[in-house]
Amino acid sequence: MGSAQYLDPYDFNNDDYVESQESGLDSSLLELLRQGSCSSSSSSDEEEFSGFTGSRVRSFHQRPGVSAQDPQVRADKENDPAQQRGKKRKANPSHCRRSFLKLPNNSGTMLSVEQRKPYKKSTKSGEATIDCKGRFKPGRETGPDCGCSFECFTHINAEQRRWILAQFNILGTSSRQNIYLRGLIVAEEPKRRVGKERQWSFSYRYYAQTADKIRKQICRQAFISIYGITERRVKSIRANVIPDDGRGRHDNRPNKVSEEAKNKTSHYSRKDVPLRRYLSEDLSAQRMHHMYLELHEPAVVERNREILRCKQENRVPAPPVLKPEISLFMYRHIFNTEFNLGFGLPRSDTCAKCDALHLALQSSGGDDKTRIQRELKEHQEGADLGYQSKKDDKNAAIQSWSGKTRTSGSSNVPNKSKDAVDMITFDFQQNLPTPNLHHNDMFYACQMWTYNFGMHDCVANQGRMFMWDETIVKRGSSEVVSSLQRFFKEFNTGARSLVSYSDGCGGQNKNLTIIGFYSELHRSGVYEVLDHKFLMRGHTFLENDIDFSQIEKRKKSATVYLSEDWFKVVRDANQRKPFIVTEMRQEDFFDWKTYTSARYKRLSKDIDGHRVKLRDIHWLNFGWGEDTDLRTGRRKMFHHPDEVWVRYGFSKDEPWKKIKIVRNTRLSPGTPDHRYNGTLNLAPAKVKDLKKMASKFIPEPQRQFYLRLQSSSVEDCLSEDEDSDA
Repeated sequence: MGSAQYLDPYDFNNDDYVESQESGLDSSLLELLRQGSCSSSSSSDEEEFSGFTGSRVRSFHQRPGVSAQDPQVRADKENDPAQQRGKKRKANPSHCRRSFLKLPNNSGTMLSVEQRKPYKKSTKSGEATIDCKGRFKPGRETGPDCGCSFECFTHINAEQRRWILAQFNILGTSSRQNIYLRGLIVAEEPKRRVGKERQWSFSYRYYAQTADKIRKQICRQAFISIYGITERRVKSIRANVIPDDGRGRHDNRPNKVSEEAKNKTSHYSRKDVPLRRYLSEDLSAQRMHHMYLELHEPAVVERNREILRCKQENRVPAPPVLKPEISLFMYRHIFNTEFNLGFGLPRSDTCAKCDALHLALQSSGGDDKTRIQRELKEHQEGADLGYQSKKDDKNAAIQSWSGKTRTSGSSNVPNKSKDAVDMITFDFQQNLPTPNLHHNDMFYACQMWTYNFGMHDCVANQGRMFMWDETIVKRGSSEVVSSLQRFFKEFNTGARSLVSYSDGCGGQNKNLTIIGFYSELHRSGVYEVLDHKFLMRGHTFLENDIDFSQIEKRKKSATVYLSEDWFKVVRDANQRKPFIVTEMRQEDFFDWKTYTSARYKRLSKDIDGHRVKLRDIHWLNFGWGEDTDLRTGRRKMFHHPDEVWVRYGFSKDEPWKKIKIVRNTRLSPGTPDHRYNGTLNLAPAKVKDLKKMASKFIPEPQRQFYLRLQSSSVEDCLSEDEDSDA
C-alpha cells in the first residue's frame, strides 16, 4: 500500500538495491531490467532516446534510437498516405507510450501488446510491477493495525488476513473487486442522532469474510488495511457511484448509426430478440453503404457514375477507379459486428391489448397501476404459455416419428401409425402486389393482389405455399378451407393424430367453417384425433413467419409482371430447402361456408347450458379426447364425433367444455359446391390504374393480361377479408 517509488538510475546500478526489489517482480521483467542496467548510455545518447520524452506533452518518437525531430522521419511521415489519412488508421502499438518500458539507465525497450498483458494483469491482481515511466509499484499488502478499541486484528489473525487478501486479488478486475467489497458494506439508519439537524443519512458497518465463511464485523480502518485499498475507494463504494471500469474503452463512436434510421421494432423482440432493432425492408447493407458514400465521399460516387457512362457509350479510356476509404466489405463488417440491426422482417402488427395497457400505465397510479400491471403480466404470461405449448407439441411430434417411416405425399396409406403425430401451422402472407415494379407512380396506384396461403410441416420443416390472384377467387374462410382440403389431399403420412396452430382471425381461421371442416376430416378417416390451437391475439409468431420473411427478402429485388412470376419468386426464395408451391385454380375452391352452415351449429352453449364465446377459445379437440372417467376417476380416451371439446387456455389440466355442433337433421353424404364460376371482375379504379401502368411500364406479351381485365361496379381498391362468422 505504499506510495510509488521512483527508481534513481544511479542507485539502481547498485546490485544490492536490485536484489531488494526482485522478490515482487516477474522474471521476464527482471531480465529486461538486468539487460538495461548492463548497458549504460552517455549524455550524448539522451538526445536520440526513443520513447516517452518525460514532458507532459504527448510527444513520441517513431523508431527506437531515432528522434522525432529528425528531418528524414518528418519526410517519411509526410509521404506516407496512411499517416495523413484521418480515418481507419492502422494500429501501431510500437508508438504507444504504455508499450514502451523505460529502463533504469534511461535506455528503452519496446514491448508488444502481448508482452504488456502480463504486467497489466499483475497490476490488477495486486502484484508488484513497474509502470511505463519506470516507477516501481509494490504489490497490494495488508496495512497497519487499526488500533481501535474493538481490536479487529486480534479477532482476525495474520493467517486469516493473508487468505482474505489473496482471495481478493484473485478477482482480477476492479469491477469485480468493487462488487465484492460492496457486499461487505452494510448501510443502515443511524441509531442515535445528536441535535436536530441531520448530519448524515446512513451509518455503515464493515465486514471481512474468512475462509470458514464467517463474516466478522470490523472497523473502517481495519477494512482498508486488510484489503489493501484506499479510503477514497471505500467512499466511492459507499456512495454507490461505482461506474464500470472504463480503462481501455472510449465513447468516440464515428461509425454510429443515427437513431432516425432505427424506426422499426420486431413485435416478437420481447421473447426471441430482446435487443434487436429493424430497419426499413427497402434498405440493405449495400444500399446504406452507397448512401454513406453519397454523403461523405461524393467524389467516389461521381467517379463510378462517370465510369459507367464511359462503358455505356464505349468511350476509351475510362477514368481510373477511385477507391473509397470505407469499402463495402468494411461497412458490412462494422454493420454486422458492432450493431444488432436487421432489415424489415420478422414483423407483425403489435398487440392492441399490450399497447393499450402500456398506455394506461403511463397515466395511472396507485391501485389502478397495480391492477393494470397485473393484467398486463397475465396477458403476457398467457402469450408465453401459447408459445411454450407450440414448442412442446412440435418436439413431441418430431419425437413421435423417431424410428418410423414417414410417407409424406402418398395418397393411400394402408396402415396408420398409432403414436405418430403430424403438426402444421398455417397463415396468410401479406398480399403480394402485382405487378411489383419500383417506379414512384406505383405507390399511388391501385394494384392487383396475389394471395399466398402458407402451410408449414413442422416435422419435416417444409414450407408449402398455395397461391392465386384476386381474379380467380377472393380471400376468406372458404378459401382457407379449400387450401387445407388440397393440402390434406396431397399430404397423407400415416399418422393418426394432427396438431395445428394458427392465429385467431375470425374471417379466416376462427369460425364455424374451420370447425366443420375439422369435424369432416375426422368423419372421413383422415385423422382420428385432431387438435387445433389459436395463439394469443397479437402474439402469433408461427413457423410461417420465417418462411414469409425469406419471400419478403427476395421480393425486394424481384421484378414481377404477372402472378406466375410470383410463383417462381416463392420457389426460389429458399435455396436450401425450396418451398413447394401449388398454383391454385378456380375449380380447386369450394363453398365450404355454406356447406358447413347447413350441417353444423354455431358455438353458443355447452352441453351443461353455459354460454360459450368462440373469441375466448384457444383449443379445439375433435374425434377422440382425453378426459376423466366419472365412474373410475381415471383418465381415458373418449370418442365424441358429434361434439367439439374446447378450452380457454393451453393447460392440459383445464377441464374440457363439451359442445354439440352437429345439427339434429340427418347428415347426408355430399360435397360442397364450387365457390366461383368464371373470372372475377375488379374494382373500376383498380382496373383503370392497372391498364395505365401496363401501357407505360409492362412489356408485351404480359401487357395484354391487364388490358383484358374487366371491372365491376364496386368502387374499392382494397382487398377485404370476409366478415367474421364466428
